[in-house]
Amino acid sequence: MTEGNPISISEENSRFMFVFLTVIMSNASVGISLYMILIYDILLTFDDELRYMWKWRKGLYPFLFFLIFSSIFVHGPTDLHSSRCATDIFIHYPLPSCEHYVRYEGSIHCVVVANASLIMLIRTVLLYGKNRWVAGVLCVLWCIEVASLAFFLTGSESKTCLKRYMPYVSECCTLVYKESLGDLDSISIAFTLVFDTFVLGLTVVRVHASGADGVLLLVFTIMIATTPTGIRSVAGQVAELLTAIVTSRLCIDIRKAGEYPSDESTRFDETRTASPMIFSENEELEIREPPRAFMGDTRQCYLRQESVYDFNA
Repeated sequence: MTEGNPISISEENSRFMFVFLTVIMSNASVGISLYMILIYDILLTFDDELRYMWKWRKGLYPFLFFLIFSSIFVHGPTDLHSSRCATDIFIHYPLPSCEHYVRYEGSIHCVVVANASLIMLIRTVLLYGKNRWVAGVLCVLWCIEVASLAFFLTGSESKTCLKRYMPYVSECCTLVYKESLGDLDSISIAFTLVFDTFVLGLTVVRVHASGADGVLLLVFTIMIATTPTGIRSVAGQVAELLTAIVTSRLCIDIRKAGEYPSDESTRFDETRTASPMIFSENEELEIREPPRAFMGDTRQCYLRQESVYDFNA
């Protein structure tokens, strides 16, 4: 507590203090709720995670799976910590520490978005049979998205918590882009929106499905790009949680598809097997690779027709 004369709080300042505390507590409540949802989803998919991620062959997917979940678990406490100015209104918060803190928060956000976009890129390329054009376009969009996030991250700064109405409130450690950019800060979300829209369109065209998860993630991305700064912080928490859940399930589903291929993917292989072809109930035609006996320039082929019944009986 600061020493000295008590601070007189006018009616207007009291009203804005109440709004401020409500927003901060709502932000913390949303963070705790999302944490519970994330843990519940992990418990639901824990068996598949152990089987397809850690007990199966190692590769890129387990690394990406671990990276995105570890980033979400690390970023969760930062969202709760960013509302610390609600309980420390009369305590000075060191500004240099806050400046370092917001850079850390932005770096975690950049890692989560880049990792999730990379998983969606791999999944879309696999849907199109590793098509080079699809892979090339998505790689270019992914590089632009990551570069834009990194560029705006370098110009990030801490946000003042209603300093205009409550000058005695300490600095609030929330990441925002430079106010001098104005509406240009939406460009940092625009490239992510373009990438997600492109991936969602390719997925719907390929599988002819509704893509409910992708649509939901796209809606939250639009919300982040069009809402004010205060609401954008809460919407960003929800979007990052959905990103972790959707991409983790994508990794597991891709591993499942590799172990249990669908009938359509194996139909062509089954027609090329050497198993007998049954034409009726009592007859089958077995085609075997004929022995090659070269007598001059001629090749002899043998075709043997058998019956499932014993002809000698």
